[in-house]
Amino acid sequence: MGRPYRFYENRMLKKYFNTERLLDSQGRGSCDGKTEWLAIELAQHPIPKWIKEELQQAIDDNDGGKLLPIFVCREKYQPDDDAIVVMSLKDFNDHFGN
Repeated sequence: MGRPYRFYENRMLKKYFNTERLLDSQGRGSCDGKTEWLAIELAQHPIPKWIKEELQQAIDDNDGGKLLPIFVCREKYQPDDDAIVVMSLKDFNDHFGN
């Protein structure tokens, strides 16, 4: 019996990244899929409201779609290089997709 989230993983990897789920590495701490330049991990969790609000500020001020809106967040007192970048999958696909 397959796990319910595998349908999501298979669909997302095929639709947005034109690749398939890595079957031989599942459950061993490996990512869900790979492309020539991406190691892809997929998850379904509630996105906190504050993250949506921060990203929305960049979306609202993207000069009418001329700029790629991203939200960069780091933990307090941690190195800048450890920050994470958040963007919508649509914007990612529009700028970097096939």
